[in-house]
Amino acid sequence: MAVEANQNCDLLDVSEIIDVLKTSTTSSESACSIDPNKLKCIATECLQAFIKYNWFCSHCQYPLLSPELIELLNESFPDPFNYLSPNDKYIPAFSRLKYTVLLCYATSLLHHFKAEESLEDCLWTIRILIIKQIIIHESCNVTYASLEKNIAILEKHLENLEEKKTVILGYSLAAQVYLWYGYVQIAFQFLQKAIDLSNLKIDLEGKMGKRTKYQSESKSLLSVSITRKSDTEEAVGACNLNETSLVSSIASCSSTNGSSNSVISNFLPKNVKLMDDTLLTKVTFDEEVGQSSAIVLREEEETIVCGLISYLMQSTGSDNNLVQEEVFAYLDYLIEHSTVWSVNFKCLYLRSLLERSRSRKLERGMMQLEELVNSTKNESCAGCSWKLHLFYPILTEPIWKIEKVLADTLFSMGCVKTALDFYKDLNLWEEMVNCYCRLDQRGKAELVVRQQLEIQVTPYLLNILGDVTNDKDCYIKAWELSSHKSARSQKSLGDWHFFRKEYAEAIPYYVTSLDINSIAYPAWSRLAYAALATEDFPLSAKAYRRVLEFETDNFEAWNNLSKAYIKMGDKHRAFRTLQESLKCSYEEWRIWENYMLVSIDVGAFDEVIRAWHRLIDIKGKHEDDQIIEILINSIIADIDYKEGEKTSKLVKKVLQLLGRIVATSPGTAKTWKAYAKLLISNNEPVDKIVNCLSKSHQCCMRQINWEKDSSKTLEILENAKDLSDYYLDIFEKCDDLDKRKLFLSSFRLSLRSLLSIAEKNAHYWNTSENSSAIEKLFNSLKQQHETICAKLDLKLEI
Repeated sequence: MAVEANQNCDLLDVSEIIDVLKTSTTSSESACSIDPNKLKCIATECLQAFIKYNWFCSHCQYPLLSPELIELLNESFPDPFNYLSPNDKYIPAFSRLKYTVLLCYATSLLHHFKAEESLEDCLWTIRILIIKQIIIHESCNVTYASLEKNIAILEKHLENLEEKKTVILGYSLAAQVYLWYGYVQIAFQFLQKAIDLSNLKIDLEGKMGKRTKYQSESKSLLSVSITRKSDTEEAVGACNLNETSLVSSIASCSSTNGSSNSVISNFLPKNVKLMDDTLLTKVTFDEEVGQSSAIVLREEEETIVCGLISYLMQSTGSDNNLVQEEVFAYLDYLIEHSTVWSVNFKCLYLRSLLERSRSRKLERGMMQLEELVNSTKNESCAGCSWKLHLFYPILTEPIWKIEKVLADTLFSMGCVKTALDFYKDLNLWEEMVNCYCRLDQRGKAELVVRQQLEIQVTPYLLNILGDVTNDKDCYIKAWELSSHKSARSQKSLGDWHFFRKEYAEAIPYYVTSLDINSIAYPAWSRLAYAALATEDFPLSAKAYRRVLEFETDNFEAWNNLSKAYIKMGDKHRAFRTLQESLKCSYEEWRIWENYMLVSIDVGAFDEVIRAWHRLIDIKGKHEDDQIIEILINSIIADIDYKEGEKTSKLVKKVLQLLGRIVATSPGTAKTWKAYAKLLISNNEPVDKIVNCLSKSHQCCMRQINWEKDSSKTLEILENAKDLSDYYLDIFEKCDDLDKRKLFLSSFRLSLRSLLSIAEKNAHYWNTSENSSAIEKLFNSLKQQHETICAKLDLKLEI
């Protein structure tokens, strides 16, 4: 597929761009006469210049930054706040972002890119949109919808391409876009396509090695193994930067294509070494075979592994220790083997994020962040054009974002005043307010916001003022000022009610906020909880489903979603959602308990048994009379429970479960009785059955002062009636005359004692609401006692 590389933008100079800009602003007729390809070239050059200055180096001199051109653009876009962020009129770290009018102009020319007609137009559309999204305060619904549409078009273009490298980089770009918005599962689908196409086999394996300086014995440590499934396959496409093909366009995206990989490697960001008195600089493995035989990753393969790292950090959460170890293994591998500046830069940044939670690595993480910031201040980097190589499939962080992360780290460590200085330098008002509040200077926080409001009143600042003063009217003013477009204002109003537990009042505000910006995770999470609390279960289920699109490992969301389904009567969906919840939190006994309850409702008796065993594993013991009765009755009835299988197949498993229940706890009367009932049904030895029946009676009689409580008396008499029936039934079926006399005599004594106690304390229950039921049972048991006596006398006569 032959496509012009970068729209021949190298042919344009600054004076020509200025002429085009002057012509386009003269009249609409003059603007229509300009060659669309020329306008597209200008848009891409403006985007590239903006990225170079704000992402890579703020000291280099770029041709497009001529005073005359910037002055013209400033006249065309006097208020970039309003142009790029019309809802909140706020751009984070705007004081550090320079020449934002370049991005404004590139955005204004988007309509000239025909994504459906050209792959290159589609790519540039996605790039301009995602850069615009990255610098504004909140995720934008309109921008996301446009990106989603263009990524769908990109997929169609890539399906018809034979150049694998281009396709892989296209999939990596799509994955990074979805990762930015938090849609990790969609991102992984694109990553998986890239992995399949690359023919890579990426695995984690255990290797013997050492992590600390004083470690005498090697331990099994995680190591990354990357191989190609077949070396005989055609190479994915090892292209260099001098190509003028579509591959060069998608990978480099640079107007200066004269660099080489060796040049890029010489300017890789510095990897700060770990200086700890215990930990080694890096993990050393006993067998270095894996290192020597490691394949040389191609550029596009580096983007795949880098994307996989980002996916792991977002999908499972960076607080998960096991996932952290996996990610560290990938990062160490890629940092050591990467030859691409953007990949190396991104990996060092991600490693620093992880090391913030490691006390022994925290200092190195902060030093690395400082080094990354300093690396962008190198004045001898030849224009930084080569840093754009693979920038978009990686989406490295801008300078100000790294400085913000450094400030966030200081804030989390308690260095609030130092963090405050960083935030002041970046003009991050919300973070500054948080610092003042942390320092117990809420008045100072309010003063700072009001001073900014005197300069310019924006919805964003009014929302912050509302957060500081807890004044609901500020949010309402922000909503009106934004012409009913500020999702943040509606979310803040919802939060105002939510934290006062006024859930019904909060719901409409959250709904309105999400209508404007449907990709705001916190709003979905709180809406879901509020709807659940107010018993609006369909809305709660819808909201929790959206929450799980952002956080697939959120076991609480899965658990609450199942609760909503149960309340809606959809127990089968609740059953499936709880299965997902268990994948996220295998050790949470509350989920296992809910899973067991839903399993019994849907007739998944094998899962009931599994859940009960797991509850005993976690808690040490677990009892539930109602569930055990339903389970035993279902087993005895031999009903169908799945795919035509009968419950009688589960008898052995249930007997094992019952044995474990009574071994880990004293057992309840109903548990022992149910155990005996199953033993009888399964024709087990009489001794076992009688033992269970006697334990059931003992459990009842152990209750303190049961004779003075009518409800307990009724419960014990009911249990005795059931036991009496079982004993008489066993007596008739037992062939051993001595045995049946022995166990029936023993029960007769217990029954006589029970009746005697109940009769002596009749004044406690004969005036209660249970009196008629107790009296009826009492008389029935007296008759049973007479029957037992008669049978024993008959036996004695024999």
